[in-house]
Amino acid sequence: MTTLRLVLRRVAATVPMLILVAVLTFAMVSLTPGDPAVIMAGESASPELIEETRESMGLDEPLTVQFVNWVSGAAVGDLGTSFADERPVADLILERLPVTLSLTFGSVLIGLLIAIPAGVFAAVRRGSLADRATIFLTSLGISAPEFFLGLMIVLVFALTLGWFPATGYVPLVEDPGMWALHLVLPCLALGLGVAAELARQVRGSMREVLEHDYIQTARAKGVSTTSVLVKHGLKNAAVPVVTVLGLQVRRLLGGTVVIEQVFIMDGVGDLAVSSVFQRDLPALMGIALVAAVIVLLVNLVVDLSYSYFDPKVRVS
Repeated sequence: MTTLRLVLRRVAATVPMLILVAVLTFAMVSLTPGDPAVIMAGESASPELIEETRESMGLDEPLTVQFVNWVSGAAVGDLGTSFADERPVADLILERLPVTLSLTFGSVLIGLLIAIPAGVFAAVRRGSLADRATIFLTSLGISAPEFFLGLMIVLVFALTLGWFPATGYVPLVEDPGMWALHLVLPCLALGLGVAAELARQVRGSMREVLEHDYIQTARAKGVSTTSVLVKHGLKNAAVPVVTVLGLQVRRLLGGTVVIEQVFIMDGVGDLAVSSVFQRDLPALMGIALVAAVIVLLVNLVVDLSYSYFDPKVRVS
């Protein structure tokens, strides 16, 4: 029941945050230069046609009325109709969401597979060449732009070696093998930055944990090195790592915008870019809302994971 109360409390707390996201997105898009009606009707359209287009798009209403109408629709799952495609925004987002989620969580997986062994090894080999190399490579990975990494990865692994496709996306339901193959390079481009940040955190947390008395006691009792590192060390070092991982998921959602452009993938990030240029207000509002919901869900999972990794953490 305690966990259930926490979940309900966090869900209730998301409501004002979602409203704030909607207000800020609406304000930013509304204040940007340009008239969506002119964009949709064409620069050479007559004033009468532009006015008709504005009325059909609902832009003749006051901004407050437009916002209230959108919020009331969003509350029942109606995110409005796209100005550009004249289709429900919810349908557009749902079509592209699998691409963005595949990129995001595929990158997290790659980051964890690289970061955990690298961070643990560096912590165990404190002061060694491997430790110094890990520090250097993590600094390099954190500072490298995702756009640059994506281009270099395509150049080496797709265009030069020909191991993976350079662009595109294949849905999982159509061909699981090709789905995974098309995700390797973009997930690697995003995942290297995640791996660098997580490896640094794993290294620091493990170094601190390995100095505790209970680790020395376990070793004195003859517990194997693997058991000491995994059961006693890594689990107790996981709380700060999970916190950083939650922050990385939020960053990845923004990073997919760049990577989807590099690898020509029709994800939510690509939809956001086109919506900005077309001043497609309903689409932008819907994308911001969905991104906020994903971030808040990740935060909830991170909070719930604390009590598992650290017995001292209790949900009050």
